Amino acid sequence: MILVFRRFRSNLVQSLALAISVLLTTTIIAGAPMYLNTIESLGLRSVLDTLSPANRNLLISVDNFPLTNSSITAGSERVETTLGALGDLPLSVAQESHTRAHYWAFEPDAIIPGSSSDSAILNRFVGFPDHVEFIDGRAPDPAVRSEPGVLVAEAAIPFVRAEVLGVNVGDHIWLASTPVDPPYLKLEVVGRFTPRDLQEEFWFDLGFEAVEPPSASLVARHPLPLFIAGDGLLDLVAGGPASIGSSRWLVQLNIDEINDQGPAAVERQIGAASRRLRSEFREATLVSALDNRFGALREEIVFARIPVLMVGGVLLAVAVFLSITSAGSLVSRTRVDTGRLSARGFSRRRIALSRFYESAQLVFVPAFVAPFLAFAVISSFDLLPEYELATLGGGVPVRLVWQAFAASLAGGFVLLVYMQLIAFSANAREIDSDRSTLERVEERPFFQRNYLDLIFLIFGGVVLWDLTTEESVVAERTGHVGDVDQLLVFAPAIFLGVVIVFSLRVMPKVARIASAVVSKRGPTWLHMLLVMFARLPNTYAWPLAIIGMATGSIVLSTTVSASLERSAVDQAGYEAGADLRALPVDFNSGPRTVILDRIRSIEGVMGASIGLRTIGGLRDGGYGAPFEFLAIEPEEFSRIGILRDDYADKPIEELLAGMATSNGFDSVLTSLQLVDDPDQVGLRMKASSSEEFVRLSLRLVDAVGRSWSVDLGSLTSTDWELRTGDVPEAAVRPVEIVGVVFFEQANDQLGTPMTVLVDDLIKVKTRAHDSATESKTEAVVDFDDIEDWYPLASIKGIDTVISSVVHNRTGQAGSAIQIELGAGTNRGVRGIVRTATELVPVLFSTEAIEENDLSVGDRTVIHVFEQSIPARIVGELDYFPTMDLTQSGFVIADSASLWTYLSMSSFNSAGFLEEMFIGLDNSGDEEVIAEISDAIGGIHAMIDRDDLESNSLVTPLAIAGWRGAAIITSVLAVVLGVFGFITFAPARPSGDHHKLAVLGSLGVRKSVLLAIVVGESVTVLVIGVGAGLAAGIFMARLAVDTTTQTTAIGAIVPPIQFSTEWTFIGVLVSGLVLAVVAIVTCDYIALRRINLAGATKG
Repeated sequence: MILVFRRFRSNLVQSLALAISVLLTTTIIAGAPMYLNTIESLGLRSVLDTLSPANRNLLISVDNFPLTNSSITAGSERVETTLGALGDLPLSVAQESHTRAHYWAFEPDAIIPGSSSDSAILNRFVGFPDHVEFIDGRAPDPAVRSEPGVLVAEAAIPFVRAEVLGVNVGDHIWLASTPVDPPYLKLEVVGRFTPRDLQEEFWFDLGFEAVEPPSASLVARHPLPLFIAGDGLLDLVAGGPASIGSSRWLVQLNIDEINDQGPAAVERQIGAASRRLRSEFREATLVSALDNRFGALREEIVFARIPVLMVGGVLLAVAVFLSITSAGSLVSRTRVDTGRLSARGFSRRRIALSRFYESAQLVFVPAFVAPFLAFAVISSFDLLPEYELATLGGGVPVRLVWQAFAASLAGGFVLLVYMQLIAFSANAREIDSDRSTLERVEERPFFQRNYLDLIFLIFGGVVLWDLTTEESVVAERTGHVGDVDQLLVFAPAIFLGVVIVFSLRVMPKVARIASAVVSKRGPTWLHMLLVMFARLPNTYAWPLAIIGMATGSIVLSTTVSASLERSAVDQAGYEAGADLRALPVDFNSGPRTVILDRIRSIEGVMGASIGLRTIGGLRDGGYGAPFEFLAIEPEEFSRIGILRDDYADKPIEELLAGMATSNGFDSVLTSLQLVDDPDQVGLRMKASSSEEFVRLSLRLVDAVGRSWSVDLGSLTSTDWELRTGDVPEAAVRPVEIVGVVFFEQANDQLGTPMTVLVDDLIKVKTRAHDSATESKTEAVVDFDDIEDWYPLASIKGIDTVISSVVHNRTGQAGSAIQIELGAGTNRGVRGIVRTATELVPVLFSTEAIEENDLSVGDRTVIHVFEQSIPARIVGELDYFPTMDLTQSGFVIADSASLWTYLSMSSFNSAGFLEEMFIGLDNSGDEEVIAEISDAIGGIHAMIDRDDLESNSLVTPLAIAGWRGAAIITSVLAVVLGVFGFITFAPARPSGDHHKLAVLGSLGVRKSVLLAIVVGESVTVLVIGVGAGLAAGIFMARLAVDTTTQTTAIGAIVPPIQFSTEWTFIGVLVSGLVLAVVAIVTCDYIALRRINLAGATKG
């Protein structure tokens, strides 16, 4: 032991470095099972917290069961046998029974037969008086007595139902098993009560159903619930005509035991109990909310563990490498001591035992302490703000488990074996007596000498190739739960290991080449520095590797965490589309609907956009592939929409601006507004043929956006005619003329081709003057210019043609619009419309363009809302908020120009119940959201982007999985990186002041020596951090591409954008810089004190 102590003291720095690195390594190893259990416990705590008390238990139910004492006793015994499969989980068992429906009245002969008969249900909840408050009366007595022809007992009734049915204390309730049978029971109402808490376990989660049972038919009154005390119900109905009913057993579970066993074990026990119940009590059914919820929880736990295992594997690789290099450094250091002891006559056995005792103390003491340190560290997580919500106020549920000690000691044992192997291998090569000094002994590492690194390179390459071909780290599913592919989860750690072993092989050769190049030209200090790198590659390799691994693990963990969190935010924005999405909203007035102005006027609302959604297809050249369709207000949506730059090749705001019409809906129709409130509107027209089944009408839009039709009759003449019709009284003035429509009933949507000339759209105003009336007819449009008039589309595309012609209707030349109606119709409708744009501007997704063989700039006809709409593709995009990525893609349209065409397509208002996108000045403002909801009115849903983000980001498993892994890994990586660099200081060549003195005596200036010292540390720092950043970014991309933050496997929409939190990288670099400054300062002081004479003499 004295020898061991002396060797420990002589190698103090290397021994402490090994002990600390082993402590860090085994702490990570021991903490892994403890933290994974903590994740499971946090998820379990969250589930139990969200479930009602009754749903945290088991319910065994049986229908059509005899309501007798013997049957209930036998059933209870079978239940007890079944519960044996649950072990220590059950705490108590409660029992409830109720009869099938009886029929009742206040008098024995007043029971009314038929579907409107009053029904009653008799309930047995043993001990129910202890769980209710009696409003009047008292608790019933369980005794049953007989009267001529009937059995008599006392009952209590829920107060609310008693008030509804007019039942009071003192009333007698006569009950019959059927409406036509005589009563056989009489119950005396002795009390009316109110339950204290229907959610408590006592009520079996059936409290509301028991106290307020629903009516069996629309014409019958609500059933009357009657509560009988004790076993009175069984004595009443036993042997009677209604002795068959339902019974339930509520099994109260031990929550502490559930927490101890975990969801997987509890789920297995519930499954075993269910199977045993089927054999012991065939009529019964076991119902458990825990069963389904635990199944979902296990899946959530699987995904929550992925980031922990992924970044934890990388962190463990860093710690293991630090331990291995520290062990190698100590063994290399003790080789000289071993040579000296051997020269002094110590036997190999004694030397080996001494070395084993020394190694065992340095390894097993930290390994035993590690689980306690891991416990303390994990317990302190509840001090972090990120864990405040995750712990639900209960602290971090961490436990010291035997697996932690086993894993820690096993890791220590493996390291101890490794130390003995490399020591044995080193001792096989004797050190000559003239080398038995503290001179450096450098040789290739153990794994290089045995080509283990090449084997690992091949293995790592196969794993990385497999990872790039997989869509997820979740392997094939078993049932509903995904199994994590452990090999792929640790792929980032494997990649980091591949980078390290490859660097250790390549770096000496690279250093030699660089040294040869610099020796011919370059500063002296750089040449000498590269010579040291080439001669002593292993000395520099391990600090480079440790710093690189620490940096890479920080980049990996923070990038995975930040990217997945950002993705959750982006997904929330994609699903909501804006700060708020309301649906359905009544837009039967189109873009002018009052509800839009009402919402936009609310203080705190930034803006609002219509959203008209449906499934559409192409009409032009066939029906084409179906696509998802959404019409919005482009200008509004570009302000309030949640958009990303990568949704399209061009800025999406630019695409939306290209869709917007000049001034929206108003600019389309303002010029034809009839401001003087005419009584009639009409036109002068001439048809090419008489068609009785073709009806002519004018389409109007009123001041609030509703569309109206003015019927002008059938086309039964081929002469010039003046057709007029009354403006609908219900239309809100002023009205506007928006188009001319021809309607023909056609089952195949094919109409009669014909030509119609239209000259002058007119309005008629009738005024009362004395005893007569005076009508004034005035032209609104004379069709001298038809520039803003366009034909409607049909199932055959745009086959209606318009042109300007000259006529001589009045004997003088005049202009008219000639409408050549094609055979195609749009659900029987053809005609012309006045609009600022001939075609509705639309954006097609890439999939929709490819599926329909179109391109940007093409004209086409889309079929949406059962109407054919002419459209022009003004842009292409890949993603748009709320739109699913289907094979056929999606289409985005301008709602204002779309509505112009929709208003032409029916003789009634278009009338859609659709959605509204709303932007808020302060997202999540509950008062503003409540005011918006009140303004919309009716039944609707509000999709709040902030709520979606919260539900995704702040779940306990998400916090413990992503954020926890990132914080823990980053902190430990900083510690490992800085510690690894500090332990490199005593072993670095420039730290050998004796050699520096020798170089000084040979004429090397002190400034050059200082440059070597500074250059050495800075080079290690820069290369290590740079390589770590590159490796970390690559690993992060691998990790993010193959993992998701939800339980669903599939493509994430929108795709994940990479984001890194640089705070911990800054902390690591700052720590390393401080270490470099401290080391250089010490070396500078030492250089100033160098004794050149002494060095030369030595």
